[in-house]
Amino acid sequence: MTLTKIQDNEIKQLAMEKRFTKRKTKAEQDKQIAEWQMFYLNNMDIFTEDYLGMPLHYFQRTLLLDTWKYDIMDIIASRGISKTFTIAIMATNLALLLPGVNILLTSLTLGQSNKIIDEKIDVLFSSKAKGISPVLKQLREEGFIKFGKSDTGDAKVVEFGNGSRIYSACCGESSRGNRSNIVIVDESRLIKKTDYDAIIEPTLEPYSFNGLYLEPKQFFITSARAKNNWMWKHL
Repeated sequence: MTLTKIQDNEIKQLAMEKRFTKRKTKAEQDKQIAEWQMFYLNNMDIFTEDYLGMPLHYFQRTLLLDTWKYDIMDIIASRGISKTFTIAIMATNLALLLPGVNILLTSLTLGQSNKIIDEKIDVLFSSKAKGISPVLKQLREEGFIKFGKSDTGDAKVVEFGNGSRIYSACCGESSRGNRSNIVIVDESRLIKKTDYDAIIEPTLEPYSFNGLYLEPKQFFITSARAKNNWMWKHL
């Protein structure tokens, strides 16, 4: 028997096996998707490096693992240690893995909040020219990830094909009435505690989707400050 005939027989055999393979029911497919979802949520470092293709330092892996483990986190880090990069990864991962979730990025000014979306999620992660994640670049090209602005101002918004949304806002009066399941506060030491309690925290509500229920999550990221700052007591 020639090599060509052997290859032809192998191809026919594979085709027959594929034809008679039992197709999974929708319930089985949903279960498999849910299992992968929970695996990646509990191992967001693996999701970031192996799935999205973005390299991480050890401390970044640890922060991402804690993101899913805890509902409230205080992260104090010095300048130049890539706080904004880590914030953007946290937000992007949660938006991809939790369909329909609303993630609010807030800080003292709108410009600072927009910067996380503009410089990291937009340019660094997914742009055609510089994007470091081939998966995010492809999702953007296919229209699954879309960048825009809010209808009422200059706040930046990232919308995902699964219904999730990342949007920016300042910690001020204009942010009243927003709704979110997760709040990420950049340079929280600069924000007044009274403003956060009165404006941002009331936006939070539990997340619920297809039987997955989560309490609201709050992440406070800041550089170091003196002990008289409210972040010290919060920590």
